[in-house]
Amino acid sequence: ALGGVLFIDEAYALGNNGDHGLTDYGKEAIDTLVKLMEDNRDDLVVIVAGYTELMDDFIHSNPGLESRFNRFLHFDDYTLDEMVAISVEGTTRILDCLAEKGDIRATFFCTADFAEHAPELMARIAREGHEIASHGCSHWVFKTEDLARSKERLEALTGKPVVGYRQARMMPVDEREIARAGYLYNSSLNPTCIPGRYMHLSTPRTPFMKEGVLQIPASVTPWVRFPLFWLSYHNLPAGLYRALARRTLRHDGHLSIYFHPWEFYELGEHPELRMPFIIRNNSGQKMVK
Repeated sequence: ALGGVLFIDEAYALGNNGDHGLTDYGKEAIDTLVKLMEDNRDDLVVIVAGYTELMDDFIHSNPGLESRFNRFLHFDDYTLDEMVAISVEGTTRILDCLAEKGDIRATFFCTADFAEHAPELMARIAREGHEIASHGCSHWVFKTEDLARSKERLEALTGKPVVGYRQARMMPVDEREIARAGYLYNSSLNPTCIPGRYMHLSTPRTPFMKEGVLQIPASVTPWVRFPLFWLSYHNLPAGLYRALARRTLRHDGHLSIYFHPWEFYELGEHPELRMPFIIRNNSGQKMVK
């Protein structure tokens, strides 16, 4: 980045331990960033981005960051109603697709905010035999107490037990707190390396127990740990993706793949969303086909 710009999206992920705190690794990463900025102040521009509250915590986590980041730009988010409308359309397409394929059941990780704004859709998910699991209270901000609160809100709405959890953006979260909140499994691990997002090459690829909680990682291929997550599905040739999925299924005996409802929304028809090509590629009806 020397001589240019270093852009760090969701910069709080450098050291977030799931409750706005910093891991030892995170402190080292931030200290390294601060030193980089100090030693190269005339040869480097650093831009950090992310959700407002989490970025505020990040900036105030280190005095060096506070003194060096003094210009801020705020971009308005879509309203909750707008995002719910997109997710309702996408989720409806997913449910229609599963119903057409026959006896297929899925797990829907839902935030409590979304569930309470789309009760009819939640009722359909439950009625058609799919599992409802927790994705926290909202997708923007996380507090430890949200683990229990989101579970309680979802169970009150659906009348069904909620035993699974997935942290928004697959961020780390304390397994002891997950167990304390009453969950049986956690599916918040992508056991691969994605620069700027995940570095989990030493974690198990397949389900394992931790702190009394069953861990169900997202599937990655054996050996090279190529992620089989949603972004790969959008951009790899369909035949190649399916071949990788089949090989992983044969090797591991199971396959854990996840998608987002908004991927089934016609992102290409909405330039105002400003989605990059790799995200809007093959979205909407192309996802169904």
